[in-house]
Amino acid sequence: MNNAQYLENRLKSLISLCDKFACDGEAAIKRYCADVDALDKSADESPESIPFRQIVADFSLSTFEANALFLSIAPTLDASFRQTLARMRQNFALSQIDVGTALDLFSEDFSKKLENRRSFSPNSPLLLHHLCEIVPKLGAENQLQEMIIAPMPRIVAHILGQEADAEIDGFSRILHPKTKLEDVVIPEKKRQQIMSLVDNYEQCMTMKKTWGFEEIGGGGRNIILLFCGPSGTGKTLMAQAIAHALNRPLLLVDAHELQARRGLEDNLDKIMRESRLRRAVLLFDDCELIFTARTQGNRDLPLLLAALDAYEGLVIMTTNLPTVLDPALDRRVTMQIDFDILPAKLREQIWRRHLPKQVELAQDVDLPHLAEKYEFPGGMIRNTISVAMNRALGNLENKIQPSSNNAEDCSHNAPHNQTLSLDMATLDEAARTQIRNKIKKIADKTMTTLTLDDLVLPKKIKEKIRSLIASVRNRRTIFEDWGFGEKMTKGRGICALFRGDSGTGKTLSAEIIANELGMALYRVRIPAIVSKYVGETEKNLEKCFREAAACGAILLFDEADSIFSKRTDV
Repeated sequence: MNNAQYLENRLKSLISLCDKFACDGEAAIKRYCADVDALDKSADESPESIPFRQIVADFSLSTFEANALFLSIAPTLDASFRQTLARMRQNFALSQIDVGTALDLFSEDFSKKLENRRSFSPNSPLLLHHLCEIVPKLGAENQLQEMIIAPMPRIVAHILGQEADAEIDGFSRILHPKTKLEDVVIPEKKRQQIMSLVDNYEQCMTMKKTWGFEEIGGGGRNIILLFCGPSGTGKTLMAQAIAHALNRPLLLVDAHELQARRGLEDNLDKIMRESRLRRAVLLFDDCELIFTARTQGNRDLPLLLAALDAYEGLVIMTTNLPTVLDPALDRRVTMQIDFDILPAKLREQIWRRHLPKQVELAQDVDLPHLAEKYEFPGGMIRNTISVAMNRALGNLENKIQPSSNNAEDCSHNAPHNQTLSLDMATLDEAARTQIRNKIKKIADKTMTTLTLDDLVLPKKIKEKIRSLIASVRNRRTIFEDWGFGEKMTKGRGICALFRGDSGTGKTLSAEIIANELGMALYRVRIPAIVSKYVGETEKNLEKCFREAAACGAILLFDEADSIFSKRTDV
């Protein structure tokens, strides 16, 4: 059974009920209920999804509420239905679908009528989830029975099989991700945490409802995941992978656009409704824009928190500024997962995943070295490879010299017929374009073309410098291949102290070491680090080391005694 057949058969049953209601209402209602039960059973067994049945299940509508909702959309399915309704009432002026009509058609007796009136209260599923609205008749008294049942246009469109909702297109979009969980490179422990949640999600939500978990404390209707970490570390990619694993679409909400629109409460209701209609995973990307702390003047936060509390489903939030989120969000977050810059071994996997199979790598390409040298998140690694491929393609075009003006010859020599190859120099140069030199605010770049052979020092000291260079080059072997990294959580950097009189080659030695290693050298400006304000010096130092690590640079503290002096001498 497909959707059109279901709607047609249910409409026929409803028309039959209306035609026979005046003669024998009780028998007509029983016959209608039996027909609808058989139709619903057949629809539920059908492999094709029936949107109306999905709405009934997802919004937990009672039998009466389902019948009332279908009654409200009947004129949309068949324009002549209003005439059928008017004949039943024996008054062609009464062709509108009101609450009284629904109560008469679908209530077996007076007690059921009283009970079914609750289905039109503000907290009922029909009104709470904006499936329909109750509108007073023009010029009529404000009596419930006389109010018109008006289905929301989006609900009608969904029941008819139309997917897009133009009302929320400006600040959200539906994605159908193809990314698999195994395609996202993260530490294995975090992967297992996420996979455990995904594998048990459906069962967990069912058990929560069955056991009444949400009734304890008024929460627990949903699962909210908070992904924190720098930009490009895979937060959004993981959200897409989770949606793919659950075989659900992803409703991506643009927090900036949502915040800029008027009518936040109404837009939130539409987002939540759309997510449930599509059975989508709800994603608030850059959620700090709308979930900022109330102390920062966020007046909309109560509306957002109330919408989250009422939502039933899976919500994922991503942010790279977790400290600005309101503390009230903490108790609502089921699990927080931090996405940090990955270790070199995992970064190497990302390099390999982003390199197309059709691209050849030159023999000098050392991916482990690139992964070790540049502490890039996945997004910057992808950008690096994109830049490298563009440059390699440009070099290839420059090398092509058509032998004649013949179009066939030119086509033969076209770049797309050539093999694209990347060498180490191209990849390294492309990686340097991704370095965002925020460190320049507190340090100056210095460089030299001299090598270790140009350095004139006693043999013993020169050997120490060679050992220092070898230590840097072999860090990956020591910490990863030999396993020392698992036991050393701190102190994995290399720090050298050069001491001596002015002009003896201390700074030059640092520059030559950087040149030998192919790394940038930044001379830290001490006045930019030291601050008279409490805690600012520590913050500046932390920023200095963090930025240096991100761009794979060496830090040089010249005249280091001005900042690393003894505490007793201060």
